[in-house]
Amino acid sequence: ATYAEPAWKGLRLRLVDKPDQSQSQIRIGHLGLRHAAADFLPAKLMNYTLGGGAFSSRLMKVIRAEGGKTYGASSRFEAERLPGAFRARTFTRNAETETTLKMLTGELRKMHDQGPSEIELRDAQSNLAGSYPLSFQTGKDQIESLLRAELHGLDDAFVRDYPVRVKAVSMEEAK
Repeated sequence: ATYAEPAWKGLRLRLVDKPDQSQSQIRIGHLGLRHAAADFLPAKLMNYTLGGGAFSSRLMKVIRAEGGKTYGASSRFEAERLPGAFRARTFTRNAETETTLKMLTGELRKMHDQGPSEIELRDAQSNLAGSYPLSFQTGKDQIESLLRAELHGLDDAFVRDYPVRVKAVSMEEAK
């Protein structure tokens, strides 16, 4: 089957008013990438720096550690055969919603305009490549990785060479 990509224009904001709640949930989404896209690994590394790297990510640093607005902020790309979603998320006290939303969108804009720094990219590469073998502790882990790769239009080499490919991503590609 063939699916048309959504034709979004501009920014769309949806507010779900829940006056009895003490916190706001903030979600930002956009069309992501296919797992087999040529720029998926650079995007994964960029996202590790942005919000996929837990406490080492920019979103956690800026919104949580420096801003004190939340206990958590993250972003991720869904990896599927067809383009999945890109999502960024956080939550905050109601009174801090506007400020927190501006911080989140500011970091997205900064990453879009500048990309990761060399140190951020190197750290992301080391973490993703270095932790990869831990996902293959059993035969079940191995076969599931190979099956997922095949279902997503990737070959066995993607699974086998993943750490090498991650380390080969250049600054220009990550930007």
